[in-house]
Amino acid sequence: MSNTPVARDDQRLAAFLAAGQSSAVVDPQQATLDIVSRILRSDSVEDVLKRQEAIHARDVLGEPLHVVGIRRQESSVGESGPDFYMLIDCVTPDGEPYSVTCGAVNVMAQLHKLEELGAFPLMLTLVEVDKPTKTGYKPMWAEACNVDPAKAYDPMAKSADF
Repeated sequence: MSNTPVARDDQRLAAFLAAGQSSAVVDPQQATLDIVSRILRSDSVEDVLKRQEAIHARDVLGEPLHVVGIRRQESSVGESGPDFYMLIDCVTPDGEPYSVTCGAVNVMAQLHKLEELGAFPLMLTLVEVDKPTKTGYKPMWAEACNVDPAKAYDPMAKSADF
């Protein structure tokens, strides 16, 4: 790995930024259909009425995540950087799927490269640096997590509302 600055025309950077326009981006209509499908497959009143909310990356900082893949979702936030954010597809120790949303560019670049390397599934932890930047932003990173998948984060056990 080189510490040479990346040129704006670097093909790896272009491929990462273009991932938001690829067929890998979750279609908002499909996302709606997925939610409706989950509701229609429900077997109880409680499950039908359970609100589905995203788990944000900041809500799982330091938790061991058993990541099985990533998806890209078009972003409506008009900041600099990619025009997408990621859905980090995870599973609980019981194999129940859930997703974590993340728009941190560092983490998204790491996950993009891990996908290219065929690294999923793997255990990782999201961390935030202690010292904020001059603008008050605390960069987030993905780090290796040497934990048994049986000890992965479980949003139901943590009373997550999604």
